[in-house]
Order: sequence, then C-alpha cells, then structure tokens
Amino acid sequence: FRDSDWSTPQTLDVSGVDDVIADGTVTYDVALGCTGTALYSNLVIPPVVLRNIDNDVATVSPSTATGNPPEADVTTTASFTLTLGTNPTGPVSVTCVPDDPAEGSVVTAMPVVWLVPDWKTVKTVAVAAVD
Repeated sequence: FRDSDWSTPQTLDVSGVDDVIADGTVTYDVALGCTGTALYSNLVIPPVVLRNIDNDVATVSPSTATGNPPEADVTTTASFTLTLGTNPTGPVSVTCVPDDPAEGSVVTAMPVVWLVPDWKTVKTVAVAAVD
C-alpha cells in the first residue's frame, strides 16, 4: 500500500501446490505480516484460511499379463507389473492370490511392498501354471 492507494483493497493470488500425494483436501493458513509506520509495524493480522483441494487419487494399476505358461511346464511363468498412481504417506502392501489355485500359483514373494521413497518403482509379479 502507498499513500495514493491505501484505501483500495489489494488482491493476493495464492496457488495450491500439487504434491502427488493422495492426502485429501488439506486446510492451511497464510500468515500475514505488516511493516511501515509505527501504527502498522508489528500489527497482528489474523491468518487467511485456505483449502488445497486434492487432485490425486490413490491407485494400484496392474499391467496386462505377458506369457501364458503351459500346464505341463511349471518352470515357465507369466508376469505382470504393478504401479502406484500417487506417492503414499506410508508403506503399501499388495497381495496377489489366484482365484483358482489349481490352475496357477504366484511365484513372487507376497506381499509386494512399496516404501515411501520407492513408490515409483514398478513391481513384477510372476505366476506359474499348476500341473
């Protein structure tokens, strides 16, 4: 504010930050400080309360399976990959279980686990035929 525009409201633009974390809508304060003449220096101004509306959705996405191992060859596996859609706030575990264990068996150790630092890592799951 200056002497010439002290009575004109001033607009401040605030933009949300995309954090790539599915953390829901988060409320936060914008603190305001004031300097100037003695009357305005160190004036206590209440914060402005804003909400950052989240655009991230937690997802686990499987790829299409590659390979179809023949029943007679239990050494050949099919595989698919898993990816997370957003950065989690803690560990994520996914367990893979065939709906018909008489036909296929998951070879990869379960559960598949992501820790926060490796959330972008693509995880591979191998499945073998059961004879």
